[in-house]
Amino acid sequence: MELTKPIHMKTALTSLAMLTVTGLSAQITINSSDYSIPVYPDTAHLKVVAAGASTLAPGTNATWDLSGVFSGANIELSYDAVTSSNFPTSMAQSENPVDLGGGLILTDFFSYYSKDANGFYEDGFEIVGKGYSLAAMTGDGADSLYTLDTAQHYAFPHLQFPLSMGSNWSGSFHIWIPMEITIESVGWYDEQISLRQDVFSHDTVVGWGNMILPTGRSAQVLMVHSSRVRVDSVMMNGAPMDPILAQQFGFTQNDTIRFETYSFYTHRLNSPMYEYSVVDGNMGQPYFNRSEDISTGEWSDASVFIAFPNPAKEELRLMTDSPADVDVINMSGARVAHLTKSQWNNGQLLIRVADLPAGLYIVRMGEQSLKITVE
Repeated sequence: MELTKPIHMKTALTSLAMLTVTGLSAQITINSSDYSIPVYPDTAHLKVVAAGASTLAPGTNATWDLSGVFSGANIELSYDAVTSSNFPTSMAQSENPVDLGGGLILTDFFSYYSKDANGFYEDGFEIVGKGYSLAAMTGDGADSLYTLDTAQHYAFPHLQFPLSMGSNWSGSFHIWIPMEITIESVGWYDEQISLRQDVFSHDTVVGWGNMILPTGRSAQVLMVHSSRVRVDSVMMNGAPMDPILAQQFGFTQNDTIRFETYSFYTHRLNSPMYEYSVVDGNMGQPYFNRSEDISTGEWSDASVFIAFPNPAKEELRLMTDSPADVDVINMSGARVAHLTKSQWNNGQLLIRVADLPAGLYIVRMGEQSLKITVE
């Protein structure tokens, strides 16, 4: 569903290392068998990028290095088993709260998804009717808003299989959210209004190469550009609401919003490895996939590995959930420090770097490496 994504905010780590992983790129193809739809308790976690690289240029045999990106708050995206009889052929559902502004969050909205040999689709959405007080917005405890039971079906393609360089596809869908509203001060009693969105999208694979994440993982990826246009409108009693009245409710009639989204997909991952959008020319919040939290089997060997501060002057603090021996290596390949697993204390390890010459170093633990700067 277009209005928003299901999110649950978590406490974020305060620092994230600058990591580097090297690897060779090759053009890949993503098939239906590479892309799964997890169902509860399998959960895909994303993490908001708070600072660092955001926009990335399309290219072939490119290396997109996000090792300098720092983390922000966690966002959890989950799919659950389908419980609705209105979507018997769907494979998963997700709850999508809708923010109408003014502190009003409409819940019990569910989107439905399916996948076949040709693509990954959003099948439609369903609303379970529920009443909400508008007292916080109008000051009158008798004012209310009721969503109505609604099920709308469409087959909107998010991905087309096989996915490879040059692949392209288009899609569109139209949704509306019917409600009844009561505002005594203007003489409205159970008036029917509906929010409508008309969405048109065209997607093209515009790049391939190797992506390096801040989590220390790298993978061969395909870059998908999605150009989307959304037209918002609001109806009242079956007719377009007066534009001036709509503005009083925070809506603009026939408001046209343009999205340019870039998503990076790899094998056996059910959400983009990295994604960002430009909305009406303004940079949106980018995301990268926090692979160590994936519970559906993808990259389950990954562990948290963080170093801060970076750059470091006196001491470098490492954090991990899987302590092991650590080597510090200079740019000539020489090992300048070695610390054993026994030196970790509750998942933390201090390394004194004040005596090291200023410059770049690699901190290696098992298969994971951090790129640090000593000043």
